[in-house]
Amino acid sequence: MNKKHLITTLFLTKLWIKKFKLTDFIDFFISSSFVNLRKPDTDIFSFYWDFAQAKPKEIIYIANQPLFVKISEGIGMKGISHTDYNSTVAKLQALNLTIMPSVHG
Repeated sequence: MNKKHLITTLFLTKLWIKKFKLTDFIDFFISSSFVNLRKPDTDIFSFYWDFAQAKPKEIIYIANQPLFVKISEGIGMKGISHTDYNSTVAKLQALNLTIMPSVHG
């Protein structure tokens, strides 16, 4: 796994990746349809932390579905409800993370 950030970041949905410039702060993407798991089944979240080789408390889950964020928080992850790029960056910065824009636009 090639990490470009000090923390491992993963996004579970391909929807809105380019529109919201999520590649600026996401290391890799997993589509639930490719791993035969569906949100809100908690197995997708355990697959995620196994894949990332991280503990739930070390993970920030970003989604545009408040229900999925709530479920992720219920199993120990930090959750961010994504509505737009600037608010997501602000929420990540509130967690003491610095977001550096990518050069690939």
